[in-house]
Amino acid sequence: MKTFAPRLLLLSALLFLVAGCVSNAKLGGLSVKIIEAKALSDGRTELTLEYYNDNLLPVGISTSQHTLTLDGRKQDRISIKEPVGLPRLATGRQTTTVSLTPAPVAGTTLSYRLESALSIDAGDQELRSNTQSSGTVEVK
Repeated sequence: MKTFAPRLLLLSALLFLVAGCVSNAKLGGLSVKIIEAKALSDGRTELTLEYYNDNLLPVGISTSQHTLTLDGRKQDRISIKEPVGLPRLATGRQTTTVSLTPAPVAGTTLSYRLESALSIDAGDQELRSNTQSSGTVEVK
């Protein structure tokens, strides 16, 4: 019985070590929300997105895809290819111009739901993070 305990302890430590080396290629602790919407004279809308990194390490988002629903109406998918860097435990902002249907009017308030798929390059591995947010934003 005395030799069983050390073997069990060694096996547990080995399994813990191997489990720590396996990656599921997902990263948590990230969120995205819309903090500003501006109606442009050409009928398009400029959206400012705020990304929050709740991780203890900095994160670089290489690309992002967003599915936006405004006032219950699903919009075209928004693809952003410009990278955004997020310091640890901090925010970063990114502005993109989109065509929305119907085009929002300045002075109105929109209810939104934003589903985001973020791609993060981590050396030779690409990590993914999916996040959802909802709220309201006033159109300027």
